[in-house]
Amino acid sequence: MSGREDSMTKKLLSLLLALCMAAVLVPSAFAAEGDAGSMEEGSVETLADATPPTYVARIGTTFYRTLATAVQCAEAHDVIEVLEPNVQLTDTAVIESDVTLDIPDGTSVWVMGDGRLTVIGQLNVLGDLCLTDNSFLDATYGMVIVGGNVLIAGQKNVYGTVTLVGNGRAVSNDNISGYLSGHVRSTDGSVLQYGGRTYAYAWVYRGVIDTDPPLMPADVKLGGLSVSAGSLSPSFATNTYEYDVTVENGTKSIWVLPSASQGLTIKVNGHVTASGVASDNIGLSVGTNKIYVDVTRDDGSVTVRYTLNVTRKDDVAKYNVRVENTTHGSFLVDPLAAVEGTQVTIQAKPDSGYEVTGVVAVSNGQTIDVVRTGTNTYAFRMPRGDVTVDGTFGKKPVRFDDVKAGQWFYDHVIYAADAGWIAGIGNNLFSPNTSMCRGDFCIMMARIDGANLSGYHASRFKDVPDDSYYMQAIAYCADKGYVSGIGNGKFAPKDTITREQMAQIISNVKKLDKNVTPVKKFNDDAKISSWARGAIYACLNAKILAGDNAGNVNPVQPATRAEAAAMLVRAFG
Repeated sequence: MSGREDSMTKKLLSLLLALCMAAVLVPSAFAAEGDAGSMEEGSVETLADATPPTYVARIGTTFYRTLATAVQCAEAHDVIEVLEPNVQLTDTAVIESDVTLDIPDGTSVWVMGDGRLTVIGQLNVLGDLCLTDNSFLDATYGMVIVGGNVLIAGQKNVYGTVTLVGNGRAVSNDNISGYLSGHVRSTDGSVLQYGGRTYAYAWVYRGVIDTDPPLMPADVKLGGLSVSAGSLSPSFATNTYEYDVTVENGTKSIWVLPSASQGLTIKVNGHVTASGVASDNIGLSVGTNKIYVDVTRDDGSVTVRYTLNVTRKDDVAKYNVRVENTTHGSFLVDPLAAVEGTQVTIQAKPDSGYEVTGVVAVSNGQTIDVVRTGTNTYAFRMPRGDVTVDGTFGKKPVRFDDVKAGQWFYDHVIYAADAGWIAGIGNNLFSPNTSMCRGDFCIMMARIDGANLSGYHASRFKDVPDDSYYMQAIAYCADKGYVSGIGNGKFAPKDTITREQMAQIISNVKKLDKNVTPVKKFNDDAKISSWARGAIYACLNAKILAGDNAGNVNPVQPATRAEAAAMLVRAFG
């Protein structure tokens, strides 16, 4: 081993010893993550709400307070990025999909206390994953591929097979009486360090290095194994080391009957059991219970473990609730599994500016009733079967304190505001009777077109500065032929737009025929400018423009913001 590898090994082992000593001498150093209890399990917050260093992990732009929550929310092909150094996992987390745990340099994930990281799918580890105390990494039913470092502190920290690839490295320290109760396989140039030595292309099984698998010594095995309730799945075979057993809820205990050749000692959950003799009764909790049958050479040199996963059924069936992915918000359900007839709550969390527009729950192909119980909260009764919850979010409608139902312009202003054509002036006000300036009207026309203004960098008019907020919209409208200015290379962007000017622009945009006879003439028809007469008549015939109660069109009168909204909605709504 090179001096560099030897130095790295010593550093890793020193770190492992120091942290394990800290766990004994200073329990608070290994306490569960603080502040995690302030959020519901499974709850998330978006990037806009994040205030690091409160959050320890993220998936994309979603931040999480605890690693367990991030694991719970991870979906297929997600990357969980660890944000804080020495992140701790002290409870149960299950990987059900193909998930990558990205642990940056200088950062470690510590599975400690009674923490359990169970892999049913595939876990790809990039960085340092440390296992200590009573915690364990269970890869019995899944796959763990490590390209970084795995530090194993003590007994029974690993179940199943962990594969090291690339620069992957596994370290166990004899001084902590450590051995691997599962398998660690080294491939692709990665290394396995154990007992101060380095092995390439090697396996370790319960403290014994084997560079040429299979791992299990042929003489250390059971000859038979049976149980007092349920049955082994698969059927017993000497070279099969993992079994499932399911029993009814009324089965509160079970015993196992193992047999082995002479020269071997059998222990069931740590208690010596004679070959061909039933073990002591083993109590069963509802759910999965693990029973370990260890076979050891009498000289103590090699031990092989058989594992029984005994599931005691719940007395009442529970059905699962799954939430579909949504945009512009999320839905959280509680509980995630429920008994038929019990209430399940749904908490909606819309993004800023959005609101819930629908919540649907489906079971066995049928829609079930969902009742609103409060602001962004809903509930349903669990049916007999799994449930899928889906919902939608939409933009909140715009409302103004100075635009009231019953006012002639109410519908027009609300429509234009909801469509994003026109905005308020701040403080939840619209100011409907304030005059509209020419520059602002061009902005509204660009919004109606859905125009991309990023390509407009220079003004078309002498009195429109390049850095003015309306320059791009005016340049766009001039480019489209909507506006032509007031002459002499000027546009007068701050001047109030008149009603006949609005009619001229709208008729240009809609390409209305200006050579028309009006359906009626106004009392002040003579006041219409000659250049605007065709536009006024065209907008009148198209019911875009209307006169006042006195029969006047008021062509040169400044247009108010309410009048502008009304004409735009009539023309483009």
